Amino acid sequence: MQHVIEFDAESTQRFAANYRRADDYKATIQNESGQQITVTVSNISENRNQGTPVYQQPAGGALVIADGAMATLNEPYVEWLLTAAAPATGFVYVVEAG
Repeated sequence: MQHVIEFDAESTQRFAANYRRADDYKATIQNESGQQITVTVSNISENRNQGTPVYQQPAGGALVIADGAMATLNEPYVEWLLTAAAPATGFVYVVEAG
């Protein structure tokens, strides 16, 4: 399933990842936001009444994606925080599998 995250002159956006936990989880992220983005993750979601998320880099290491580039995230997390280098206007496309 493809998800679209829109930046409208904002610096951050949250993304609630697919809640299913699977050993074969994989997300492909295409950055078309107009800015470099950094993805940090949390296993706590405020939207799911789990408390206040604490974001950190993924277990696989820092995830920084240049504008126009793609990256993958292979560990399942409940929520992501996408932070643009400057206010962004554009989209980030996420395809999750697993």
